[in-house]
Amino acid sequence: MNLTRQTTLDEYGATWGYDSFTGWRRDKWLAFRSEVEAVLADGGQLWEWESSGFRSLAGVGGLAVVRDDNIVKHWQLARS
Repeated sequence: MNLTRQTTLDEYGATWGYDSFTGWRRDKWLAFRSEVEAVLADGGQLWEWESSGFRSLAGVGGLAVVRDDNIVKHWQLARS
């Protein structure tokens, strides 16, 4: 897992167009957001990550919470 850049939920969500989500997509985004915020409440930074093959269409990516230089939780959100 390669951390690629520090981000926020709003920045990351904007790349997916979260502000236009309705129905079950909006509900799913809000539940995910609550889960991430709960982990971040204990401190840490939110980072985007990708596997080594992501750019060559053979990997996965997502978000991770990093605390004290350790990944404490990650979510797979993309597949190439």
